[in-house]
Order: sequence, then structure tokens, then C-alpha cells
Amino acid sequence: MSKTFRIEIVTPDETALSTDAISLKAPAWEGYLGVLAGHAPMLAVLRPGVLTVKGERREWVFAIKGGFLDVRPTQVTVLADDVEAAESIDAGAAESAVAAAKERPLEVPADLKGGEARTRARELAASQKDLEVRWAEARRDAAERRPA
Repeated sequence: MSKTFRIEIVTPDETALSTDAISLKAPAWEGYLGVLAGHAPMLAVLRPGVLTVKGERREWVFAIKGGFLDVRPTQVTVLADDVEAAESIDAGAAESAVAAAKERPLEVPADLKGGEARTRARELAASQKDLEVRWAEARRDAAERRPA
């Protein structure tokens, strides 16, 4: 059995990485998971976090906004909502983005009538803010872990 597998990281706009890898560490909703060559087939939902790919000669670190992971014994595909390579992230700007996302007030339409509609709108706004904060934190964390 080969000790490497093919990995493709794609977004709706681009292919962020296409290479042979030794291992992958990805942020699934159930927690971080690792993949090596020969892994059993699996599908996983990804959450915002840091995605790490180790190749034979280098390591790639990405901030991922979320998406899906399709694992096969010789091929792994990451279908990402958005992904950013650690080396392209300004660490200071990423830290500022975390603070700004946490401080941003919830945006709930003021013209909603009825308690249930307003409650659901508030829950949706809170969920969107949480995703924005997690994405900002993922970018900051990836910048901190960029390979030397």
C-alpha cells in the first residue's frame, strides 16, 4: 500500500491545492480528524478551522471556512466554502478581524412583528455572527501556524 494519497482542495472559484500527501488534519464538526493513505471511505462536514496537509517535502496550512470532506483510500477531496493559505494571511489584520467580529452587534430587522419571527431572526443573526467569528479565528490561527 502506498504511503501517500492524492488530495484536492477546491472552492467554487479555484483549486487551492492538488498534490500527493502523507497526512491531512481537518476540522470536522465532530472534532479534528486525521487522514492517512488507505483510510476507509468517509464523508464529513467541515467547520471553520485550520486544515493541515503534510507532503513528503513540505507542509501546507490553510484557514477553511467550512465545507465537506470526501475520503477514499487513495484520494481525498475537500470541497471548501472558502479557504485561505496561511502564508497569504496578515496575522495582525486577522487578529483585528477577530476582535471586530466579536464586537459587531447582531443585525436583526427592526420591522419584524410577532415574537416568534423576531426570535427566529435573532437566532439566525447569532448563528451568522458565530460563523463570522469562527472564520476570523481560523484565519488568525492559520497565520500563527504557518510553516517556516
